[in-house]
Amino acid sequence: MDEVVSKPIGEAQPIDPRHGRRILKGIGAIVSVTIGGVAAFAFFLAPTRLAGASRSARLIWQNRQKEIVETLQRENADRVKSEESADQKAQAVTKE
Repeated sequence: MDEVVSKPIGEAQPIDPRHGRRILKGIGAIVSVTIGGVAAFAFFLAPTRLAGASRSARLIWQNRQKEIVETLQRENADRVKSEESADQKAQAVTKE
């Protein structure tokens, strides 16, 4: 391997078009099978990896929505109570 060979390789030889197409078809087939295998692997692997994450995200979202609804209900109830007490004070003032 360390030897330096001084023989020339020779001129470039043209490839027969039919042979070139066969080579390109072979390369295309290999690339297609490789991409298809990667896509199939990712498709079948993704649901198992993402199932826990999507469930956790859904639970976090549901808990957050529940907290928002509870907070809005509590604030609405407080606002109604304060309006009722203000109405009662106003009625007490007008009765006097």
